[in-house]
Amino acid sequence: MFARRLPIRAKLSLLFLIFGLVPALAVFMIFLTSRHEFEAAFARPVVNLAHQINDVIDRNLFERYGDVQAFGYNTAAHDPANWRYPADSNPLIGTMNSYMTAYGIYKLMVLVSPKGEVLAVNSVDSRGKPIPSEPIYQHSFAEAS
Repeated sequence: MFARRLPIRAKLSLLFLIFGLVPALAVFMIFLTSRHEFEAAFARPVVNLAHQINDVIDRNLFERYGDVQAFGYNTAAHDPANWRYPADSNPLIGTMNSYMTAYGIYKLMVLVSPKGEVLAVNSVDSRGKPIPSEPIYQHSFAEAS
């Protein structure tokens, strides 16, 4: 009886509201009951990707750690006669240049004393082209973090 007194506009609006809300509420209830399955299904790829990224970072850090150790074992780096001597005939510079071209990932290699003094700098880039590294010897890294 109540519906007979309503204008057609109100009847249509009421029907659209009912037929729109009921399915929406049903889908929402299904979502609420399956929420954990949805979260697990969507989170699993993200977790796997995070593990893969972490593995890549760990491998790269381990490789760089090995690079530093290899450089530390180099006897040319321990000889004070090779420090602050930016000539290509310097065996320390030659070793650093060899590391630069062999690894190909570094842009600059600097040997710094515990006091922050620059002891040696490579003189070629990763492609073996000369770079102007002499001005770097004037810098102090004593205050660098």
